[in-house]
Amino acid sequence: MFLGSFFYFAYSEKELEKREEEEVMTVFTEKPVEKMEYTILVPVANPVIAKKLVRFAELIARKKKGAVVILNTVRLPQQTPISAPAKDVKKAKELVEGLMNLSVPSGGVVKVSHSVSEAILSTAEEWKANMIVMGWRGRTFRRDVVLGSTIDPVLLKAKCDVVVIRFEPGEKIPEFRDVLISTIGGPHAKLGYEIARALVEDKSGRIKLLYVGSSEKEREKAEKVFEEAMEILNGLNVEREFAISSSPSDVVAREAESFDLVIVGASERTFLKNFLTGLFPEKVVMKTSKTVAMTRKWVGLLNR
Repeated sequence: MFLGSFFYFAYSEKELEKREEEEVMTVFTEKPVEKMEYTILVPVANPVIAKKLVRFAELIARKKKGAVVILNTVRLPQQTPISAPAKDVKKAKELVEGLMNLSVPSGGVVKVSHSVSEAILSTAEEWKANMIVMGWRGRTFRRDVVLGSTIDPVLLKAKCDVVVIRFEPGEKIPEFRDVLISTIGGPHAKLGYEIARALVEDKSGRIKLLYVGSSEKEREKAEKVFEEAMEILNGLNVEREFAISSSPSDVVAREAESFDLVIVGASERTFLKNFLTGLFPEKVVMKTSKTVAMTRKWVGLLNR
């Protein structure tokens, strides 16, 4: 029985991978003129949000001396055979090409797939992406998903850093000059510090580190977290605050009103529980209209 189960699951896994590969087709590719060591993949759909996502990625890529690759996926119904509908492909290609005029090397990809998340994951593998920057519309009321049917699989499976952003309403592209970081330490928060530095360094902006604890006993831990953050943020205009509250999301949402961007870091040990269940970041998003970015650092097995 054991051997039978082993061979069955091994076969099933191979068949699943084969099926997923067959369900993603590339119909357009344009590579950056220069080959860069760091690549940020930006999946886009909505043109208004797409401009904001690409701008966000561009600022990070500039500091990383990297490239931005823009992906648009033509999604087909599950029962429809994979093909390339000319009208949809043309529209997707126009969107991608219209976003590629950047100050950093840029590339573009259009794929046809039954699953947008599989298209994103396969593209990230192909391009050896170091980071994926995705947009988030906000709260979902489906019980079978947390942040979204596209976002959840990417967060769980992508072997690179992932940033998920819910933008402030309106067409104006945020300046990202003043950044608030809600932190309790850990690698996911570290990614937030790196992003904050990339965004504000050239603008002489300000960063505020906010640790919200449940009691005074956490102050010592907060100071250690701040010290770790300053190893990355050294030389910038950084303010630090330790607050005590039974509702951390209220404190963060209240502080957010004075900033262009809120970055929410998650601890390493409780990533799947606190991040994927959406408890804390979702509450922050629900309580503020400001732009909120949620960071997930690739640290190997995320669910260990």
